[in-house]
Amino acid sequence: MTAHPYFAGGYPLPRQALTEIGPSIDGSQTNPFNPLPTTLPPGGEPWGDLNGPSQSGVIGGYNFALCGLWSPLRFTNEDTIWPNYVNIHPETHPTTPFRGGKWQTDTTFVFRINYWQSDNLTPTSMQVWVRKTGEDGTPIGDWTRKAMGKVYPADITYTDGVLYYYEWDAADLPGGGGPGDYQYFFRASDGSHIAIYPNRPADDPGYIGVPPGDNDYYWFRVNTPPELSNQSVTPLVATAAEPPQGDFLWEVTYTDDDGEVRNAGRLGDPPFKSILWIDLFGDVEGQAEVVSVAGNIITYEVDGGSGDPYAAGSLVGLQVLMETGTAEGDQFAITANTVSGSQGTITCTGLSGVGPGDQFDIVDWFLAKMDEANPADDNYRDGAEYTIDTVKLGFQLTPGTHLYYYEFWDNWAYWIDWQQYFMSSELDPIDQKVEGEMVRLPAAGYYETPYTGPPVPTYSISGTVYDTDGTTPLEGATLKCYDGAFVDPDDLIGEQTTGADGTYEFEDLPDGDYRIIPSYDSELFNPTQTDVTVSGADETGVDFQLVATYSISGTVYDIGGSDPLEGATLKCYRTPYADPADLVGEETTG
Repeated sequence: MTAHPYFAGGYPLPRQALTEIGPSIDGSQTNPFNPLPTTLPPGGEPWGDLNGPSQSGVIGGYNFALCGLWSPLRFTNEDTIWPNYVNIHPETHPTTPFRGGKWQTDTTFVFRINYWQSDNLTPTSMQVWVRKTGEDGTPIGDWTRKAMGKVYPADITYTDGVLYYYEWDAADLPGGGGPGDYQYFFRASDGSHIAIYPNRPADDPGYIGVPPGDNDYYWFRVNTPPELSNQSVTPLVATAAEPPQGDFLWEVTYTDDDGEVRNAGRLGDPPFKSILWIDLFGDVEGQAEVVSVAGNIITYEVDGGSGDPYAAGSLVGLQVLMETGTAEGDQFAITANTVSGSQGTITCTGLSGVGPGDQFDIVDWFLAKMDEANPADDNYRDGAEYTIDTVKLGFQLTPGTHLYYYEFWDNWAYWIDWQQYFMSSELDPIDQKVEGEMVRLPAAGYYETPYTGPPVPTYSISGTVYDTDGTTPLEGATLKCYDGAFVDPDDLIGEQTTGADGTYEFEDLPDGDYRIIPSYDSELFNPTQTDVTVSGADETGVDFQLVATYSISGTVYDIGGSDPLEGATLKCYRTPYADPADLVGEETTG
């Protein structure tokens, strides 16, 4: 057996689909995958030098002299598995498109191998064997074998190689399937002899992710998808009196359970991308609803016709995001919009599935790269926090409610030893990036920021505190401002102490009702408190005067009128009525 593709004839690029990989190899050609070719000196394994392949930008370990100018590319596991770990053919490439997807839970893996028989004997068995392993490489369960079939059933010329394959869904792999690390090899029999592939020399460095010496199997992985949790959005500046003013901090925790293969101490994959998508538009007009659809033109109204449509031309370049109906979740680019009375029109590209009564938002998505809160934290298995805020981004959100969601991809570059892969001691694995699997939070739909409002107008309450003569400013008086007419400690807005000029001022107060209460060494003031209503202007002249006070004194005698009575209690009230609310003080005789 040999790995596929086989380019002894100098084929410039690997074929890309099952319909394109028919064997066309001359059996007399030297096998470049032969671990011990007779044309080389002992120990001169063809994968051990750095002469090939010669294709620009690709580093590998196939012998140039033996393989020719167009040596095979250095595929993962010698291209015996589709998809490959590092997919060197972009999805958009015109002639060699992205093939098979990635190593994740929804992947169907294709195992393939070339069978050769010099006597043209049909194989009595052709199998792929797979088993699951733990984090440190310890097997989980036994090998599971599957019979392979021909790519081209009519091909019976085994002397020049016949390609066999088997398709295996990730969920059905051995050991329970799904995420994890796996090993595999091929086994064939012609009825008299058995061939196993790979079965390589102990010093072969050619298996990506497999240490030298473990040479009787290949390796692949089903990725454990990363997870996002603990998301939050917090206004950077907000008070109880007004909504946030457009500055926010976003936080989310990224967790990944993979990392380096066969390493029980692995720390997980760092993110390949760490993105927060923010809608910059912010719908403040109200709920938009479709009235009718004609071709690519939506006629709509806001809040049942009571709201104002969007200004003509203001939506060009933005997107319609459908919130309800058949097209819920779909987005359509806006090329024009107009206004006519209480209704407006929006022209979109590719509009479909939208009907009367469907509700929608207008969105303007902005991509923000999130940063790790603690760059020194490289343990992603126990979670790493990522943050971004509008101050760092350099803008504030406009008034309204803004949609947002997170999009992270894990970086599969940390799975393998890149020095082994490229056979170079100069490579730093931290410089390698391999796009992994994407996770979105929320999985569907969007989060919303708190309502962002325009700044609320604020005003002040000010005045002067005078001494008992009504003209001399009183220094050291304390004034407290409460929100509302009830003296609840939870409603205390602020506290000030007068200076030599006796003045005070409470600032940044929005419209509302307030109560100002003075105090000074338990003395009385006129008035004792003042209720103030702020309505669109500063309130000045809220003055207070210290009340002149005198004393009431006397003696309490025992029976007979000559001996002082100790322990008598005396209470003083403001009025002739003993109302508890009018109690001034209480004294006990000595």
